[in-house]
Amino acid sequence: MAVYSANRPNKTLTLHKNRDCKSVPNDKLQACGCGETGSYDNHKWFCEEHVTIEQVHEFMRQRFWAILVCENCYK
Repeated sequence: MAVYSANRPNKTLTLHKNRDCKSVPNDKLQACGCGETGSYDNHKWFCEEHVTIEQVHEFMRQRFWAILVCENCYK
């Protein structure tokens, strides 16, 4: 299952192919793949079932954001 990493300071949403990626902090996420990992409420993860454009836009505080792909997953 794919997961998305939203990073507020960088204004990016990164797509990871699956939760096996070494960049995904599985031990800090809920069973579905969602959760917050930033110490300043600035990094949030979404699973492919729960991610919506509206949720990401709200998390980014209505600022523009870019969509990236994980370097490890998409070599």
